[in-house]
Amino acid sequence: MCPARYAHVEATDGDSFNPRVLPDDRRAIADVQHALLDWKRYILTAKRREAELVFVVRKGDLASVQGGIRPTVALRLLRKIAIPVQPGTQK
Repeated sequence: MCPARYAHVEATDGDSFNPRVLPDDRRAIADVQHALLDWKRYILTAKRREAELVFVVRKGDLASVQGGIRPTVALRLLRKIAIPVQPGTQK
């Protein structure tokens, strides 16, 4: 298995160009993109289909009871794990 080189970041409602994406989710996309650029491990793609690795993010909500992890923890985890998207499972 080859390590992924190309990554794409989007929200649960789509990428940052999608008008349905909320401003807070758009900010979450930008934050993760900046963290990935600083890390210099991946080349970011504008389109999901061009990526070997897809990060789906959303703004955390303090009132949410669905669980999840805090953004600071998530950025630390980016350094430790990467889950590649298997061919045929993309949107």
